[in-house]
Amino acid sequence: MSRELIQQGDVLVVKIDVIPPDAAKVSSSGGWYVLVEGEHTGHTHKIEDSGKVEVFVTPEGRRFLKVLESLELYHDTHLPRIILPGLYEIERIKEVDPFTEEIHTVTD
Repeated sequence: MSRELIQQGDVLVVKIDVIPPDAAKVSSSGGWYVLVEGEHTGHTHKIEDSGKVEVFVTPEGRRFLKVLESLELYHDTHLPRIILPGLYEIERIKEVDPFTEEIHTVTD
């Protein structure tokens, strides 16, 4: 089964069929929705609050998008990525350490 993915640095935007019922709609801050904050650089993956998107968060902190019109995902050091209308989950890329076989989340 293939998944529709959009990647920007350490972030994946994954197309989904439904947003979980326990996900609550959140408000933007300063005209932006920050989807992921960089741990090392302070750079953020963000979407402008232009009325084209609704953002939801579950109690566990999983983030979801309901994109109503095409929009851009921004980051200070990556090119913008276009997100088409649809439902999406925001995920972080993971990697396996070949020596310890531990799974780690990739961070900008």
